[in-house]
Amino acid sequence: MRSSIVILFLAFFTNLDGQALKGRVLDKSDNTPIADVQIKLIGKSASTKTNADGMIGKHSVVNADVSPNEHFYAKIDGVAWDCLCSNSLLKGDKVRVVSLESTVLITEKIDLN
Repeated sequence: MRSSIVILFLAFFTNLDGQALKGRVLDKSDNTPIADVQIKLIGKSASTKTNADGMIGKHSVVNADVSPNEHFYAKIDGVAWDCLCSNSLLKGDKVRVVSLESTVLITEKIDLN
């Protein structure tokens, strides 16, 4: 059994998003290949949705009157979120999340006509 090994990673860093590092296990004494290895990179990729991204399309009820483009808090799934709406809102109006800017949910008023 070989006790002296070294792992040589031949990484191609062109696009690591969801890719894997490929490498080779070499015998340390004479650099002969023992095995090829591949390590899957785990992390957020461009297509991975965050909890905030998952808020798009959700609804909430406004708890106070709000002027256009005034920040307000709305509870969605039991969590209070910082929100903005380009419309004026009255207490009891319903809003839908349409986008996200940093940690602020951008909403639109839902007309129930």
